[in-house]
Amino acid sequence: MESGLGIHIKTLIVDDNPADSALLTRYLADSQVGSIEAMAVATGDEALESIKGGDPDVVFLDYLLGGETGIDVMRRLKQAGSRAAFILLTGMGGERAAVEALREGAHDYITKYELNQEILDHAILHVADLKTAEQERARLNTAIEQAAEMIIITDADGIIQYVNPAFEKITGYSRNDIIGQNPRIMKSGYHDKAFYDEMWRTILSGGTWRSRFINKKKDGTLYEEDATISPVFGREGEIANFVAVKRDITHEATLIKAKEYFTSITSHELRTPLTMLGLVRIFLNSLDDEIPAKDKVGQIRTVLDESCARLERIATATALLSEMSLTSPKDPKENALLYFELISSVQMAGHMIEKDQRRLSLGLEMAGLPKEIRVRGEGVMIRKVIDELISNAIKYTPDSKKITVRSFMRGDWAIVEITDEGIGLPAGKVTEIFEPYFSLEDARHHSSGRYKYLGGGIGLGLTIARMITEHYGGTINIDSSGENRGTKVTLAYPLSAGQ
Repeated sequence: MESGLGIHIKTLIVDDNPADSALLTRYLADSQVGSIEAMAVATGDEALESIKGGDPDVVFLDYLLGGETGIDVMRRLKQAGSRAAFILLTGMGGERAAVEALREGAHDYITKYELNQEILDHAILHVADLKTAEQERARLNTAIEQAAEMIIITDADGIIQYVNPAFEKITGYSRNDIIGQNPRIMKSGYHDKAFYDEMWRTILSGGTWRSRFINKKKDGTLYEEDATISPVFGREGEIANFVAVKRDITHEATLIKAKEYFTSITSHELRTPLTMLGLVRIFLNSLDDEIPAKDKVGQIRTVLDESCARLERIATATALLSEMSLTSPKDPKENALLYFELISSVQMAGHMIEKDQRRLSLGLEMAGLPKEIRVRGEGVMIRKVIDELISNAIKYTPDSKKITVRSFMRGDWAIVEITDEGIGLPAGKVTEIFEPYFSLEDARHHSSGRYKYLGGGIGLGLTIARMITEHYGGTINIDSSGENRGTKVTLAYPLSAGQ
């Protein structure tokens, strides 16, 4: 069926009065609306049999059909799968029958004593327009259901009424979980009240809100989304619904930050000519303990340490950018054996504690972590996360105190806890650290003292750790009761496929 003039419509007449059927057939043949194909039957059973050869576009139903009504036949045809438009022909039933038919899903009605060519053509055009609108709605629904973007529809109070399959796939919430809920169920805690107040002011005034959110999936994983929220107005101009279209940009946002980090670090570090490193090493090798100018030797050693630290940061930035650019977070080139990565990191940290003459206790507890468990992610990158976090714990823990690295399973996740008895974090600092993609380390103020007490800032370690962890679908959380009360960092990594 096509709307407008020139349409072709296949019709079925269900009427047990031959005279009425003949009159209607003649009107359909003379219609100026378009090409109309008509078929007439006398009973509901014949109507059911006829649709087996193809569903008509329009079914004309007499109200009284022997032992049943036209409304009864309409119900039977719908149950059989007919998607036709139904027009009730009322004679004896009158307006009451017409109202009942419309409630049951009829598209229109015609009283027999008013039937003429003009009224019939008007009814045909009306049904054609309705069918076209239905087809457009069906196409829209299909597009929404198949869209890669998340689509959420709420009522005027913000209560969720609809979500599409993309929303279910990305967030982990099923429709049964989320319909009837307020979107605040997904709040991550990253945005303050002013952020949401501004959003509501915008959409309640009829405007469209565009921004980025850090939200929380059903399993607690955080993700970043680009969102557009618009009001939908009712017939009286009132706001009836809100529609949100959201796109998961977690990976691309993380990649942008990795590129920014790479640019920041390399642009600063490469100011120091790398050829100087070879000269400094040769000079140091020519020295012995009899040289009196030990203050100059100390200066040279400091320069060498700082230069090596610069090279290490450049290498880390390069590896991070390469890994995040070239591999899928869900399909890394390999999956890490967490048990052995932990042993390697703790052994290296213990060696550095001795080298820097730190008096710290470093413990490792892995009774709850099977050796064969693999987590999603490259081993070298996972180890980099653990190295950075243990380094932070060492730097901020005074001598004679304890650091414990503990790992265990929690459902389908491998958990790593790094707990120290260090200086902790002041009130409000934890929130600052976990702002979305916390600010990168200031490249002008590097420190080479990775294991010395108070030897450097925490920005670099946590930035790298978070980028890598979230790239592989993991989470990182930091907890501190306040200054001088220690800190606990918790890493959670999803197991690789098949584990």
